[in-house]
Amino acid sequence: MEISDLNIVIAQQPKTSKIQQKTICGASVWMPFALILGAMTPIQAQVPIQMPMVVAQGNTQISAVDLYNRGVDQLENGDYKAAIALFDQAIKINSKDADAFYNRAYAYSLLGSYSEAVKDYTQAINLKPDFGDAYSNRAYAYYVAGNYQSAIADCTQAIRINPKNADAYIYKGNAYDDLGEHLAAIENYNQALSIDPKNAKAYYNRALGYNRQNNHLKAIEDYTQSVRLDTKFAEAYYNRGVTSLQLGKKAEAIEDIRKAADLYLSQKKTQNYQSAIALVKQLQQTQ
Repeated sequence: MEISDLNIVIAQQPKTSKIQQKTICGASVWMPFALILGAMTPIQAQVPIQMPMVVAQGNTQISAVDLYNRGVDQLENGDYKAAIALFDQAIKINSKDADAFYNRAYAYSLLGSYSEAVKDYTQAINLKPDFGDAYSNRAYAYYVAGNYQSAIADCTQAIRINPKNADAYIYKGNAYDDLGEHLAAIENYNQALSIDPKNAKAYYNRALGYNRQNNHLKAIEDYTQSVRLDTKFAEAYYNRGVTSLQLGKKAEAIEDIRKAADLYLSQKKTQNYQSAIALVKQLQQTQ
C-alpha cells in the first residue's frame, strides 16, 4: 500500500473539486482533490469619485463606478457572466481601474477561464504594483494551469507585499509539493500555520507532505488537528484512515473512513461516498 502520492487540498472559497483514482490495499479508491481559493475575494464596492466618468444608457448616464458596483453585486449573486459583462463596460469607461480588472479576473477564475484571469490579474498588477491579492490570485490561476514556477514567483511577491498572507504561503507550498519539493512545501505550510494556527487546510496539506516523506505518525497528528478545527473535513478523516492503514491500525482506519463516508453522503459527494463505503466493506471482509 502506497499513500505517498495522496492528493492536496488548498485553502479556498468557493471551491471546485476533481476526483483522481488511487489504489490502496488492492482496492480502487477515489481520493478527492479540492482547490479552495482562500484570498480570492472580490474587492468591495467603490464610492463615486467627484467627477465620475460616465456612459449614456438611454436617457440616463451611468458612471464607471456604478457599473463596477453592479458587477460586484452580480459576483455576490453568483452570476459571473453578468459580472464580467458589467466589468467590461466599466473598463471601457475607465481603463485605469485596477479593481475592475481584478474582479473581472476573479469572475473568470470562478468560470474556469484561467488564461483570461491571468491576463486581467496582470493588468491589475501593472496598474497597481503593490496589489498583493492580485499576485496571490494570479498564483492560484498559474497553479491550476500547472505553471508552478510562476505560481511560486507570484506567492513570493505577495508575501513581500504582505508578510502575513497565510494563503500565499499555502499556495507556494502546494506548488512546491507538485514539483516534488516536499521539504520546501512543509516549510511553507509551517509559515502559514505560524500566521494562522487555526487553518485546517494548512494542517491537512502539511500532513500530506509528511505522508510523502513516510512520516506517517506526524501525518496522523496533522490530520487530527484538521478534524478538530473542521469537524466536517471529510478528506482529512479519509486520509487519516488511509494513513492508519499504512501503520497497520485497521480498526482506526475503518472508523475514520466510515466517518468520511458519512460526511461525503451529507455533502452530496456521491462518488466519494460510494468509494469510501466500498473500501470499508473490503477492509471488514479481510479482518
